[in-house]
Amino acid sequence: IFEDDEECVGTFLSKWELEELQTAKRHDIVGYVTHSTSPQDWENELYSFLDRHQINYAKEEDLRSMGTRTTPDCLLLDDVTINGKKVRWIEFKSYYASGLN
Repeated sequence: IFEDDEECVGTFLSKWELEELQTAKRHDIVGYVTHSTSPQDWENELYSFLDRHQINYAKEEDLRSMGTRTTPDCLLLDDVTINGKKVRWIEFKSYYASGLN
């Protein structure tokens, strides 16, 4: 579905949710990938952003190879603050699950 198809979007999102989604996309410094909703694409986009800003991190597969059983998708090894709050890890599941293209 596409956001400009109001009838279709209305079956998935409230007006408030749609406005919040559009606000988040306008202010997203990583970038909204319009051609894909693949979780791997989102992860790769974030890793590229972290690499460009020289932020150290460990991917889920790195943590699993060290024997960690419960892992985030991305563990931030450097101090990172987002909207005034320290962030130590990122999980991608909610990021791409809306079904919107």
